[in-house]
Amino acid sequence: MRTVAFLAICGGLLAGILLGTLSRRHGHVLGLGSTTVSSQVDQDSLSSSAGRQIAGSNSTNPSDADKAAADRKAAELAEQQREAAAQAQKLAEQQAAAQQAAQQAALDDQKRALEAKAADEAAREKQLEDAQRALAAQAEAERQRRAQEAGAAAEAARLQAEREAHTYRGPSSGEIVWRGDVHGTTLVTISGDSSDSGQVVSGALPGVLVMVQPMDSKHVGVAATPAPSNAFRRLVLRIQGNGSMQEVVHWSIP
Repeated sequence: MRTVAFLAICGGLLAGILLGTLSRRHGHVLGLGSTTVSSQVDQDSLSSSAGRQIAGSNSTNPSDADKAAADRKAAELAEQQREAAAQAQKLAEQQAAAQQAAQQAALDDQKRALEAKAADEAAREKQLEDAQRALAAQAEAERQRRAQEAGAAAEAARLQAEREAHTYRGPSSGEIVWRGDVHGTTLVTISGDSSDSGQVVSGALPGVLVMVQPMDSKHVGVAATPAPSNAFRRLVLRIQGNGSMQEVVHWSIP
């Protein structure tokens, strides 16, 4: 607007100069007095017109109140923008905090689940160990029971043998004659007056505690002596040789 006013003032000045020039030329014809009056009138008109144009140009410029209002609006807009940015930042922080809290809660739940699983596994391992210890204790108890039963049976057989020895009225010694074929080393089991290979020619175990001694210790050895478990009626011999052999085993009551 100020540029338009400036151009208007310049145009008014140019118009005044042109009018003054025309008046001077016309004054040469009408006389000097008329020229002076006309020039004065034109200058007054030019001044008046210029003043009106300047006043008009001033009336088109924005006032200080408008500038202040515009500044206030700009300041209010800037403040609103700052508040909006602050609210957006606060909202973003709240969302980030909520997301972090959710992640932490998920991690806590996962941790609790792992701890519960570990506790369950520990409980199962303890149950398994308890069951293994119970089985081991049961097996040990069974072993001890069997050992006790075996010991009791052996003791009973010993007592029976002692009773039989005390009541035995037969000979205190004797011989068992065995005959059979042998190839290399042969185990021969004699039970009473019979054998599992070959034959018992004569004699038998008396059924009491006795001591046995092969007559041919070079070719015959005792693999198992009579015992309470077989009522002192079984004897196992280890015989070495080839072909038909006859061996004699001497027994005696201790």
